[in-house]
Amino acid sequence: DADAAQRKRIVKMKLEADKRRAEEERKRAEFDVKYAKRSTQGIPEVVTDRMLKRVGIFCGTPLIFGFMTGPAFYFAKAVKHIDVPPAVFFTASTVTFGAAFLGISYGVLSASWDPRREGSFWGGAEFKENIPILVSTVMGKASGTTPLEWDDE
Repeated sequence: DADAAQRKRIVKMKLEADKRRAEEERKRAEFDVKYAKRSTQGIPEVVTDRMLKRVGIFCGTPLIFGFMTGPAFYFAKAVKHIDVPPAVFFTASTVTFGAAFLGISYGVLSASWDPRREGSFWGGAEFKENIPILVSTVMGKASGTTPLEWDDE
């Protein structure tokens, strides 16, 4: 009796998963039709918005910390009378502004370039997918050949 109930639950879960999968495929098909019409316009707006959001996060956060290093070290030295060597301030500024600089590139390269897929927060898998595309494009242009095109499907 317990096995039969468990089998019923499993069958029910499979049916629900099939329904969700069919709905997702229908939505993707609708999106593909819309996207195919706009694919000649360049990078889709949803992808550029995704890139800008990621650049804002991965560049903006260290940039804010970079701008805070000056006042923080001034406060430590002038108000709290802590002897902070200039090298510490220089290192903190360099690290934070350097991270902001790298965050621009990482924000673009770690975004999902597939308009149908949002991607993960950290973007590691997307970064690994996008680097070969970037390299083939750059190498193709450098050698004068047509680079591999991004497949819309």
